[in-house]
Amino acid sequence: MIIDFLNSGKACYIEGSIIGTGAHTELYSYFGLGNNSNMSGGYSGIENLYGIDGTLGEDYNFAYLYGTNADYGIDELEVGSGTAFLESQDGFVRGVFYEQGTYKTIAASSFFGALGDGTGENTKTSLMANHLEFLYGNVNAGNNVITLGTHLGKNYPNPFNPETKISFNISHEDAKNATIEIYNIKGKKIRQYSISNNQSVSSELTSSIVWDGKDFLGNSVSSGIYFYKMKAGEYTLTRKMTLMK
Repeated sequence: MIIDFLNSGKACYIEGSIIGTGAHTELYSYFGLGNNSNMSGGYSGIENLYGIDGTLGEDYNFAYLYGTNADYGIDELEVGSGTAFLESQDGFVRGVFYEQGTYKTIAASSFFGALGDGTGENTKTSLMANHLEFLYGNVNAGNNVITLGTHLGKNYPNPFNPETKISFNISHEDAKNATIEIYNIKGKKIRQYSISNNQSVSSELTSSIVWDGKDFLGNSVSSGIYFYKMKAGEYTLTRKMTLMK
């Protein structure tokens, strides 16, 4: 049933020991997981979970509230075709995300509800916003409420070669004259995309652009750090990305 759901172009988040124990199944590959026998065994005593820099997890640091109870072990996940975004203090992977092209998945052996609130901006709300942004589009997470609105998402993949997709969401009010601009490490603008919405339709625009790693003249740029900036109404946000050849 889950495989049919994903094959129809849906997205799925799954957590806990519900991928299945014992023998490797077809479902593992659908979630970008490898065939690790340790997935069938729990690990108790997990005190903290950490986000992996540069992925959906970024630099999060959460106390795991069930970690000191032997009844709440967390299975080890092996990365297959997916990308790790969460690991525990023992270095084992606890979360993997995967984009196949027609569907997206997130698998976490830890329980989201068992995470402590984190510190600073790295809260459960912002982590869930990252999950939703990856699976369904772009969201804002303000005042602990996740809502749609004008928002520049993360590019994927990152690092990338030769191209990367930049997702965004723009409200009807901000859509006029909206742009996404690409800058090099020296701050020079090397590419610009214009974004517009049908102003007769009072709705939000959720879409993406693909940067092919080329400048205004169609020349391929060199490896390095680049920045993409969205301007939409009063909204402005810049994010970093890495081209790695």
